[in-house]
Amino acid sequence: MSIKQKLRMRWNTYRQVDYVNRICGNKKLTGYYEGEIIRNVHSIEKGLSLDKPRQFFGIPKIIEMLNLVAEYVGMGGFSTDVVNMALDAVDAYKEYHRDVLNNSKLRNIINKHDELRGKYPKMPKAYAGTLKIERKEKQNQFDELSSLINERHSVRDFSKAPVPMELLRSACELALHAPSACNRQGTRIYILSEQKKDLLDEWLSGVGGFAEEVDKYIIITAKVSVYRFEEACQFPYVVSPAILAGYLSLSLQSLGIGACLIQRPLVRTGSWVNFSKKLGIADDEQIVLMIGVGMLKSEYNVPISNRLDYKTMVKEL
Repeated sequence: MSIKQKLRMRWNTYRQVDYVNRICGNKKLTGYYEGEIIRNVHSIEKGLSLDKPRQFFGIPKIIEMLNLVAEYVGMGGFSTDVVNMALDAVDAYKEYHRDVLNNSKLRNIINKHDELRGKYPKMPKAYAGTLKIERKEKQNQFDELSSLINERHSVRDFSKAPVPMELLRSACELALHAPSACNRQGTRIYILSEQKKDLLDEWLSGVGGFAEEVDKYIIITAKVSVYRFEEACQFPYVVSPAILAGYLSLSLQSLGIGACLIQRPLVRTGSWVNFSKKLGIADDEQIVLMIGVGMLKSEYNVPISNRLDYKTMVKEL
């Protein structure tokens, strides 16, 4: 690596940390409130999911969350889903403490919650709380999953048929069930139509000569503002989008859609910023990767992509 390349790498790393410092904890961004509120919602849900939850657990966090909800609503342009998540989480918390609701420890929580609940009545759908799941024995479940995973390959040989948007919507909706840190869902998805593909010319360098075969591109970003600075400066925000991409690749395969995951720079270079502006990607989002998609042919060629064996890849400690 040349000195020039090393200096460019250091400069890009500095820019990335400076960007994280500007975005994370910025109360002018709704992402900050959404990340903090949902993180606290998930904390309440996890506490209630224990076999025997500790009475009065997490009160400071709940008060903090309700204060954040009030600020968030005051900003305007807020998501009612996020508000409902917070209020339903406290509803579930109150239900668990139904026999001791008169306890003074709960007074602040009840007052703040009831004031907000007066403005945002409970919806028929539960946005937060706990679910009772009954384990079901399914003999073929692993075999079905194994078959799907083994059938999935990195595809570059697509059919000429366009990928229907309804299929992409179904695949994305299913993939959105992918786990994320504290359920903050710090990912966003952009689907580029045929008319927008020309915007990718600069970013498709090095793809390997199959760009013209791709029908649509899916861009997955990290919503950096939902993370705290002390987290984000260590760049963990790439993890949730990567997990979602794995779920999405399997969802696409199940619908007969071939996919090729395309790595992109994880630092904010000048070309990255210009590209994001052209697509209308928010300033507090970082592109993590792209997926080129097309309908599968009845027969198609793929790389063997041999995987190293279990003994090489897994250490049983």
